[in-house]
Order: sequence, then structure tokens, then C-alpha cells
Amino acid sequence: MSEIVLQAIVDKLEAIETALLKHQPLTLDDEARQAVLNELKGFRNELKNTSQGVQISNERANEILLRLDSSLSKKDAPIKTEVTYHLHLHKSLWLALALFISSVLLLMGWINTCNDKKQSEANDIKYRALKITAGKNLSRIFYYMDSSYNFNPDSVKITTIQQEDRIAEQFKLLRLAGEKEREAEELKAKAKESR
Repeated sequence: MSEIVLQAIVDKLEAIETALLKHQPLTLDDEARQAVLNELKGFRNELKNTSQGVQISNERANEILLRLDSSLSKKDAPIKTEVTYHLHLHKSLWLALALFISSVLLLMGWINTCNDKKQSEANDIKYRALKITAGKNLSRIFYYMDSSYNFNPDSVKITTIQQEDRIAEQFKLLRLAGEKEREAEELKAKAKESR
């Protein structure tokens, strides 16, 4: 559309140029007339170049209109709405949860400590009762263990653990020997029967 307007302007300018040439008095010399004609031709060429620039702008405007039409057609399409829910916990709730967990852990530690204390007190009473009711030999052994433990507790601990392991191993071997003896007796009984 703007191309048509520019063409009309160029045509009008040409008409004005020819009219000026016809109505101009003959007093102008050929040089002045030629200069005016050259100016008008330069103006006409400039307008033609401008019309080409407007054509490029028209193409750009057409491209923008096409994009606008496509976006309007997309606008008419139904919009998908997707809702996602996120659970957000407040800081005070996190703080309350942390305090609750820490209080539960402290309570469990306190209960275990109380149980250990009760067990230690019970073992102390049992030991003291054995000391009082035991004979002279057992009392000497208790005093010897007390003094050894007070002098070097690690050595007593290691020795006690080794002795317990040795006794457990002996018990295991005795049980295994008893099972082997029963198996041997069963085999002897079967051998007698098969004769």
C-alpha cells in the first residue's frame, strides 16, 4: 500500500517538474535550468531509494503481521493449566520437630543411664554380700582382686576376658566330645545289632 503512495508522490513530482519547466520564464539561462533539473532528478532518485526501503519495511511489517496472526490463533486455543502443590513447612515447625527429636534422644540416654546405674548398684550389693558371707579363702580372693583392679584395671580386664574365652572354648569342646561319644555308642549299638 505504501508503495502505491510513494509511486503517486513520484508521479506528482514529475508532473510538477514538467509544469515548472513550462511556466518558467525564458529569462533563466540554460545553466540554471539544468541545475534545477539535476536537483529534481536527484530528489526523484532519493524518493525511489526511499520507496525501496519502504518495501523492505513492508516485508518486515508483513512478517510481524503473520507472527501476530499466529500468536492470536494460539491465544484462541485452550490453555492447559497444570497445578502442582508444594508442601512448605514453616521454620517454627522445623524447630519444634528438631526439639522433639533431641528431647526424645535425651530421654533415651537418661533412661539408659538410670538402668546402668541400677545394674551397677545391684552388682555392688551382690559383691559386698559375697564378701561378707564368703569364707576366709574367698574373702582373700576378693581382696586380692580388689587390690589388683585398683593397681592395674586394664590388666585385670584383659585377664578376665581371656579366662572367660578359655572357659567358653573348654565348654564347647566338652559338648562336642559328649556328642561324639553318643554317636560312637550309637554306632557300637548298630554294629552289635548287625552281627
